[in-house]
Amino acid sequence: MVGNEEGAHKIIADLFQALNDTGFTVPAQGATYWNGEAMRGGDYNDLDETPKAVASTNATLVRNAVHLAKLLKQQYPGTQDLRECCRTPLPGSSSRPICAGRTRRGARRTVRR
Repeated sequence: MVGNEEGAHKIIADLFQALNDTGFTVPAQGATYWNGEAMRGGDYNDLDETPKAVASTNATLVRNAVHLAKLLKQQYPGTQDLRECCRTPLPGSSSRPICAGRTRRGARRTVRR
């Protein structure tokens, strides 16, 4: 794409909304863009090396995408039975999850409003 930062944000927002509307899941910080050095022309493909800030942002994007993919692989599609869902620990969790309306020991929780 060609343009400034606002143009990049607009294109990313439109793309992510379209993906969301059709059932895709997008990870946090799921896009990066580069609009060059201030007041200079140039193309990202013409750079001799990737700037550190760009490389760091791209690495974060990849880590977030891989993390989300692992979570979705284990937990998607969600179970229809919430009782079964409560018995399934979340990835990386060392303890049983807390079921809605119950404490870890199984006693009912009182919700005051």
